This record gives sequence, C-alpha cells and structure tokens, in this order.
Amino acid sequence: RPAERGTVTPAEVALLAAQMPQHVRAAVFVAAWSGLRYGELFALARRHVDLETGTLKVERALTADRDAHGLTKTQGSVRTVVLPAFVIDELWRHMDSHTGGSADSLVFATTDGNPIDSANLSRMFARARKAIGRPELHWHDLRHTGATLAYGAGASVKDVQRRLGHSTTRAAMIYAHAADDSDRIIAERLNAEFGASARNVTPLRQQ
Repeated sequence: RPAERGTVTPAEVALLAAQMPQHVRAAVFVAAWSGLRYGELFALARRHVDLETGTLKVERALTADRDAHGLTKTQGSVRTVVLPAFVIDELWRHMDSHTGGSADSLVFATTDGNPIDSANLSRMFARARKAIGRPELHWHDLRHTGATLAYGAGASVKDVQRRLGHSTTRAAMIYAHAADDSDRIIAERLNAEFGASARNVTPLRQQ
C-alpha cells in the first residue's frame, strides 16, 4: 500500500506563498495547481509560458547541477498544462516583476538570472511551512496537492496521468485514494434524492 502523501488545502497554498520570498511566491501557486515537478517548474523559460491561453509547455527539467536544459523524467512528461485563470494572474504579476525579457529567461530564477537550486528552495520552504504550522510538508507535496485538487475537480485517472506527466496510470492512481470522496458523494446524492420521502415514512410498530 502506498504511503500517505502530504497535501495542503487551497487556503494553505496561499498561506505558504505569502511566507515565501517575492521571487518564488508565485512558484508555490503554480506547483500546487499544476502538479509540475520541481525540475520542470524551475526549468521553465519565458517562451514556455503563454499567458493569453493560460498554458505552460513542459519540455525540459532542471538537473542536479542546475542545468535548465535537462531532459524530462520520461517522454510522457513532455506536455502542455493549462492553469486556472487565478494562477495565471499570479504568474503574470510575477513575470512582470521578476522574469527577464528574453524568451530564454527563466521564469523563476535568482536575482542574477540563474536557476534556483533545490537546497535554497528547501530552506525557504522550511521557513514557510513552519510559519503556517505544517512543519511536516515538503516541496514535493505541492505536486501531490496538484493531483488531489485535479481529482476533486472531477478529473479521471487518465486526466491526472496526462496533467502530471506520468508514463503509466499506476503512478496517477497512487494519488487517487487520497482524493477519493466517492462514498460520501453517493450518500449525499442518496439523501438529496430520497431523504425527504424516507423521513415521511411512518415506522412500523414493533410487534
């Protein structure tokens, strides 16, 4: 049985973002609402973002030595991800202030335009998670959150597989159990459909 994945609520996503430095604040929103891997997110360049259509083109990944031109995890990881409009608003404000004007400028970068390494990101995120009372969280939990939020919006396993860039449905299904609220939904629909009439039934007298 797969281990439980850490997730955060939409409200906690906003709280975490507020605790991060300005130049990576929007990265929290994009990570949580897109499900991009750390390497995919921090390898994004301006040319990969279409603010008009609200899409991100994922075609490369940041490597361990901070090379932003690394390969994605699998061929299936090359994809286009559509973001919610409110996340695009956050990204637009970020890019206007923190992203260089070149098509190859990294969307999320250090002040001198270099890639943000995982150690620095972990330190920043550690302070943010502690500040909101979720010290157990890791950056990768934002990817788990992206999957859970997609399932909550009605996505199928296949939908989540494509959105997160999984090569097989098995990986996408790992997240499904955390978002499986189907039995509660069934109960609510049964109540809505039959509750009123069921309450009007006079119980049989005990013999």
